[in-house]
Amino acid sequence: MNAIEARIERLVATSETNREVLAERLETFEAQSIWADRGYQFYQTWSPLVGSVVSTASQLIAGRKTGCDSKFSKATAAIQTGLKLWNLWKNSRILRRQ
Repeated sequence: MNAIEARIERLVATSETNREVLAERLETFEAQSIWADRGYQFYQTWSPLVGSVVSTASQLIAGRKTGCDSKFSKATAAIQTGLKLWNLWKNSRILRRQ
């Protein structure tokens, strides 16, 4: 029984060491994943707004052209911008309720 008890003690010590190493690695991983979570939350919050800003900026750049084709592109860009702003407003109201 002495050999078996010694083996059990070694296994317990090895298990305890592995737990400590795992806890250290988990702490490091949690610290690193906070930045990923914040980046993803930032993306979810601001991506509709960034899309609207880009759409509006492209509409302003397209405004320098003249002719029938540019009027159609302006109207299309205006409709797209309006829909994006509508979705942004609707999503912000949903988030406020939660």
